Amino acid sequence: MSRPAALSDSDRASLTEVRGLFAAAGEPTADMLVGRHRARFVGPAWWRHLAVGLVAALGMPGWAGKEFWPTADPDVLDGRNLLLRRGALVPSFPMRARVAPSRLDGGPALVVTYPVPAPWRWRQVTDELRPLASGSLVGLTVSSLPVMPGGLPFRLDRESAATPEPPG
Repeated sequence: MSRPAALSDSDRASLTEVRGLFAAAGEPTADMLVGRHRARFVGPAWWRHLAVGLVAALGMPGWAGKEFWPTADPDVLDGRNLLLRRGALVPSFPMRARVAPSRLDGGPALVVTYPVPAPWRWRQVTDELRPLASGSLVGLTVSSLPVMPGGLPFRLDRESAATPEPPG
């Protein structure tokens, strides 16, 4: 299956259009997540503005991206969210990723979970990612709670394919 085109430069697609891009996107592989990725909220203006405050209220003010590195299990990546603080990126909640069935459509997706020590509210969501033709990843944050059942959209753009230094 060919990958759909990139989101527009302004990323002002409707929620339906972003979800359509996700549904039509290519099959992901775990190596697509290794490295550092810059995050950007996509979708209609109301969502892009609301998302910044929502993510801050949920404990990640200044969310700027994600980074992932391989683990001893070749099917699993560990990672962490990145927050922008005084012009520098600082690590936030840990994550774990693998290719697994999407909760949205059952197709393969890079599914990112938030294990302990992430706060309870983040352990109730998964981020599901699929590749676009541009090399970006279109993501939908999906909650186990009855909130926005179609997922909340964002985009990841790889800044570096270098393997980040795992914590500690």
